[in-house]
Amino acid sequence: MERSQPTDLLDDRPPVQSPHDTGQLTKAVQAGIRLYHGLASPAQAAPRRPNVHALTQLFTTGLDRLRQLRRPRLGRDEILVATPYGRLIVPAEDEALVTCVAEGGVLEPGTTSIITRLLREGDTFVDVGANIGLLTLPAARCVGGRGMVIAIEPVPRLADVLRRSLALNGVASRVRVEQCAAADSFGSARMHVGTILGHSSLLPLDDVRQVIEVPLRRVDAIVAPGTKVALVKIDAEGYEIPVWRGMQRTIADNPNLALIVEFGPSHLARANVEISEWLDTFRQADFDLYEIDELTGVCRPLRREGLESVVSMNLLLVRGMYPDFVGAPPV
Repeated sequence: MERSQPTDLLDDRPPVQSPHDTGQLTKAVQAGIRLYHGLASPAQAAPRRPNVHALTQLFTTGLDRLRQLRRPRLGRDEILVATPYGRLIVPAEDEALVTCVAEGGVLEPGTTSIITRLLREGDTFVDVGANIGLLTLPAARCVGGRGMVIAIEPVPRLADVLRRSLALNGVASRVRVEQCAAADSFGSARMHVGTILGHSSLLPLDDVRQVIEVPLRRVDAIVAPGTKVALVKIDAEGYEIPVWRGMQRTIADNPNLALIVEFGPSHLARANVEISEWLDTFRQADFDLYEIDELTGVCRPLRREGLESVVSMNLLLVRGMYPDFVGAPPV
């Protein structure tokens, strides 16, 4: 079930090759504008190119290249990182994140690969714990203009750069950013914002930048009844079970739903949840669990021993669906 690379990625080639190219592009854009507004006939707009189709191609190419020259407004504490799926604004104060994405712009290549191979044009994807959009942006490319991504991110700093990055990449119309924490209740709670922003959690942390109040919402209240959801990703730093309890209607509405869930024993210890209890929550809903190899994107049945020594890994959960990149179902 190999998936071809999305076709609407940003072109990272230099937008202008020479002063001659600059002049040609400028003339093409100016001619196109005159033609579009009826200020000149095709022949007058481009006397050396009376072919309207050729002029239109030049005009479109010129606009595309000019868009690529556009630079977003960045704060002094922000940097811009190029990824295979577009450009992302990264908070410079999160030095660990900057270090991880500065080269190549992909933090979890295996998980990114699974997401881009599972999602199709027109699909709906729910990203719980969207962070700066490292998985949101690839998903938005895959679902296309007819699809939808619902990105749930409670930390205001992260939600802000996420919205701006989506606008920068021209996909804001297909992504709905919900600035809240996913849970199994309504109201508000204290969010512990970590020095590493991606480690922020509703559970207590040792390394805290600040504590803020954030709204709580159920996924079932965010996803409209009857919505066909193809994939949900949950990265909640040990708060996965409350997120799960708050999305039971969405799960029931989508028998072919797949999930990607972060498994972190240290997070579960902070939540006072046993590993076996955590795994049984998903197994009791008839999901099979697979480990995602972040280096290769290969999925294998979840190991039976040694889970307590795992630092962190993402799991793929599926019901009766075994794509070619997933190993044999567990016995």
